[in-house]
Amino acid sequence: MKLQDILKWGINPDQPRFLKRKVYQANITGLILTFFVSLPFTLISTRSLMPIIKLPIAGIFLSVLSVLLNRFGMIYISRIIISLVPITLSSVVGAYIVEAGNPPMTGLSMLSLAFLFIPFIVFDIREKGYLFACAGICIAMILGFDFLNSIFEIDLDRTELAKGNLTRIAVLISVVFAVGIILTLLIENRHSEEISLKYINESKEIAKKMEESEHKAKENLKEIEAVRQNEKRQQWAVQGLAEVTELLRGHYGLRDLCDKIIAFVVDYMQANQGTMYLLEAGDTEKDSVLNLYATYAYNRKKFEEGKITPGQGLVGQAFIEKEVIHLKEIPQNYVKITSGLGEATPNSIIIVPMIFNEQVEGIIEIASFNEFDEYQIEFVKKLGESIASSLKDIKINESNKELLEQARQQEEEMKAQEEEMRQNMEELAATQEEMIRKEKLYLKQIEDLQNKLELVK
Repeated sequence: MKLQDILKWGINPDQPRFLKRKVYQANITGLILTFFVSLPFTLISTRSLMPIIKLPIAGIFLSVLSVLLNRFGMIYISRIIISLVPITLSSVVGAYIVEAGNPPMTGLSMLSLAFLFIPFIVFDIREKGYLFACAGICIAMILGFDFLNSIFEIDLDRTELAKGNLTRIAVLISVVFAVGIILTLLIENRHSEEISLKYINESKEIAKKMEESEHKAKENLKEIEAVRQNEKRQQWAVQGLAEVTELLRGHYGLRDLCDKIIAFVVDYMQANQGTMYLLEAGDTEKDSVLNLYATYAYNRKKFEEGKITPGQGLVGQAFIEKEVIHLKEIPQNYVKITSGLGEATPNSIIIVPMIFNEQVEGIIEIASFNEFDEYQIEFVKKLGESIASSLKDIKINESNKELLEQARQQEEEMKAQEEEMRQNMEELAATQEEMIRKEKLYLKQIEDLQNKLELVK
């Protein structure tokens, strides 16, 4: 068995760090008391203090017992023994040696004072009950020397004591004990510093890892937040497209539909003003015209009329280039946002061509005091594609309705003409019958006149 293993008796992983340190110091103190205090006193007693040899032998036994008690987990009893037995035995030995009424021996007094610090070595301030109790008893033992001296009396040959050898040996033992304890404390302090340094390094490493984990967590949170924002924007766009699709499915006229769409888009994007132009195709692109179908501002419809030719202004430019125009610096007097408080220039304008099958069917222009984000612009682009597809069908349907209405009117006109012709034919037939009747009547009258003439002849 190694010495290091003995010094660790009584220490287990579940104990607090301070308690492990104090048990370790208690084992060292017990061994020092055994080999450097009790054993030397036992050897000295065999020569000049044989009547009290039992006391240093008891010191050896109790010192070894304290270490063994730690081995079996009785760490508090062990440390109480280590704290009280040395000073008790040294005080009793001093009381036996010194004649009643005389002051204590200098060497034994020094040894008692050295033993006074044992409770502070084996107990921590957090164990103040044990610490102060043992320290108080030790102080009482020192202060109560006269009382002990009066109790413990024995006949001794003090010839050897008078030479001062015992005093010198006691001083030496006290110095050795003190040095041993100091060295033990220094070694333990160095060990504690190494452990503390290890813990500090581990703490720094843990702090570094925590900082990295925190940074990673923040990055993950940013990614999660970005994903959440992206999902929120996608949901916002999908919901907006769904509502516009529902409007497109409604049974509205083209102008009413444009009014409802531009009003919805302005409100949904929390913008301030919007206009919608639809293409009136001509025989050539130069003959085509963008007609202003709807304008919406501050929850009010603005009734305006206007026509823009391809290439004219920003709207005409967007039509020609088939690209979104995003203005953050608005030209002077380009457009004003009006309200009950007056007029103001917007801070951002987007002009979005509504494209279907690579053909521009119209233009949406949105003005706002707030900057438009990319996802909002992308939303209006997709919205323009959906609207263009539906408007194409609506325009075809309206054109078909106009053709059907013209055909119906032409059919009604033809029916009216047929009815008029039928009535004319009937009147003509009636006139012909009347003429035939009158002709027959005239012929009969002529025949009658001819017969009368023949009779007269």
